[in-house]
Amino acid sequence: MAITIRDAEQHNDMLEKLGTLTGETTASKKLIKGGYFALDIDKRYKEEKRHREQLQRELDALKWQCRNFFQARDKILDIIK
Repeated sequence: MAITIRDAEQHNDMLEKLGTLTGETTASKKLIKGGYFALDIDKRYKEEKRHREQLQRELDALKWQCRNFFQARDKILDIIK
């Protein structure tokens, strides 16, 4: 497979950073390995987002339970007074 990069000078900074990230020396290898990194990062992001949403739902449920507990406690204290 051959990859043709036109106007590579415009992308030198990005290609240099990809080289540092991937450890590759040729532009095509940098781009291919960088693409795989992007796919992996996207997968991890989606997993973390699902995990965060699950934790948020659990936190919301705990907040609701605490709010109900304190409301019930306050009602009991009002009755006792």
